[in-house]
Amino acid sequence: MDEREVLEFLKAQKKPVLLDYLEAAFRSMTGRQRRDVFGDAVLKPKTKKAVDADKLLKEITLFHRDSKQGRYYAPFNVNSKNYMEVPEETDEWCDAFADLVKRTMEVTAKGDHSRAVAGFAMLYELVQAVDNGDEIIFAEEAGSWMIPADEKAWLRAYLTSLAATTMPEAFATAVMPMLRRDSLQSFSAKVYISALKVANPQQKVVLQAEIKRKNIRTN
Repeated sequence: MDEREVLEFLKAQKKPVLLDYLEAAFRSMTGRQRRDVFGDAVLKPKTKKAVDADKLLKEITLFHRDSKQGRYYAPFNVNSKNYMEVPEETDEWCDAFADLVKRTMEVTAKGDHSRAVAGFAMLYELVQAVDNGDEIIFAEEAGSWMIPADEKAWLRAYLTSLAATTMPEAFATAVMPMLRRDSLQSFSAKVYISALKVANPQQKVVLQAEIKRKNIRTN
């Protein structure tokens, strides 16, 4: 079917006919195609609304539970022809994670640090599970790199809320896994730098002592 002929035909049609074609096209699309074509129209809010932290925590809790129970895990037999394919469930999980972490960053920005930490902790646990190869999402080389979110930015927000709500020892304990993971990823998230920027003097002392004791690389 020729693209030019189809477009010329559609340009000559009235709105009801065009809507019928749009509906038919939507129904025939995969989930990924729907997000690619219609995502900007329906997934991004036209007006910015304040994040309801309690409601967001419930969403994250449900997402965490569903992820752990394998709702988004859709394996298939990988071969030389389909190894580049990614299940729709994997794309859905990555998009949902990016949305949740973005809204949790807004909770940090509002200064609601306790709720932000609670949300970030569940999301970070899922990131670790994905990178460890747990059955959360499926792809030939599945990993947190697939998530369309700025990891450096959301980890900085997580660290900011941790610093505002935890004692020095608890802060260091929470930061250690992030430092280890960042070291395995060529320090792309700059966790150590961000931690030092947000930590108070006591937190810095304990964190640096723990890093030295456990011989953790920071650069």
